[in-house]
Amino acid sequence: MSKDTNILSNVEIKKIVLARLDVLPSDIAISIGSDGSFTRDQLIESVKKEDEIGEKMAEVQMEWLRSFKKRVAPA
Repeated sequence: MSKDTNILSNVEIKKIVLARLDVLPSDIAISIGSDGSFTRDQLIESVKKEDEIGEKMAEVQMEWLRSFKKRVAPA
C-alpha cells in the first residue's frame, strides 16, 4: 500500500479489481450500462489491458468498496 493509506496506486487498484473478478463464477455475465454484457474473463482482460471497459469496471468496483467501507466502519 502507498505511504498514505487512503490513496491506492493504479497498480494496487488493478490488483484488487482483478482479485474480485477472479472469484466470480466463470459463466457469469455482467452488464456495463449501454456498453453491453461481458463475461468474467472478458472483464478480466479489459482490466488487464486498461481499456475503456476495464476502467469502468475498476471505477464501479472501487465505488462499491468505498460504500461498503462506509457501512462497515462509519467515521
